[in-house]
Amino acid sequence: MKIIFSLVFLFIAGCAATIIYRSKGEELYYNKCGGCHRIHSKTEFTSEKWKSEVEEMSKKARLNEDEKRMIIEYLTNDSLHVAKP
Repeated sequence: MKIIFSLVFLFIAGCAATIIYRSKGEELYYNKCGGCHRIHSKTEFTSEKWKSEVEEMSKKARLNEDEKRMIIEYLTNDSLHVAKP
């Protein structure tokens, strides 16, 4: 019985460890942008291209200034800011 309890506990603990935290910008990107078209990789465009794309698409997605800023920060943060060939 102790073995079964231990295995169940380890299984549950392992499942909890797989929860992935998403930033607000990432959530907005997946929910607002992904609602109309496919999700692009962050490295697919340069930082400048992301900024112009978000600015252009923000009107259709009805994003406010804070939402635009968070999406742009998510897309341009922690990347090389150079599009892959």
